[in-house]
Amino acid sequence: MSLKGSVRHQAEEAFTQVRRRVFVQRIWHFVTRQPEHGLLPFDHVRDKLSIRGQHYVGLRSIPIEKIVGTVGRYQEFNRAFLPTQDYIRERWKRVYEAAHGTGLPPIDVYKIGEVYFVRDGHHRVSVLKELGAPTIEATVTELETPVPLSADVDVAELDLKSEYASFLRQTKL
Repeated sequence: MSLKGSVRHQAEEAFTQVRRRVFVQRIWHFVTRQPEHGLLPFDHVRDKLSIRGQHYVGLRSIPIEKIVGTVGRYQEFNRAFLPTQDYIRERWKRVYEAAHGTGLPPIDVYKIGEVYFVRDGHHRVSVLKELGAPTIEATVTELETPVPLSADVDVAELDLKSEYASFLRQTKL
């Protein structure tokens, strides 16, 4: 088997394994009645917080563990950036092969507080996270808000953050 064929086979095996993990996680959440934590929808977070403005930060190496949300693709990946839909298999495998060959271009993200939301590059995040990469290259646009966000934030906590943002806006603190 050629090296290229070997990487293609590895990509297929890796995708099958991550889909199996998603299946097991869903069963676990069903049995234990624990909610599944999905990616945070960027639009929802932006609407909940008092965004004061934004500025382009530039190309940075960012920690993958601090990527918690997405612009529009929260149904395709879970919070661990495992693919939740089988139809993305071919694209995921091509990105996996590129990661072992030509390399990957930077992703594009928004930063709010301490966390990041993927605008472009969901498959790259998923593959690199599966490969154990601690960081990823990204072009970063930072949105300014008085409310801090950390990597453990969930949708339920956003309502509290929204109230806090409203309080800060009304009191001008």
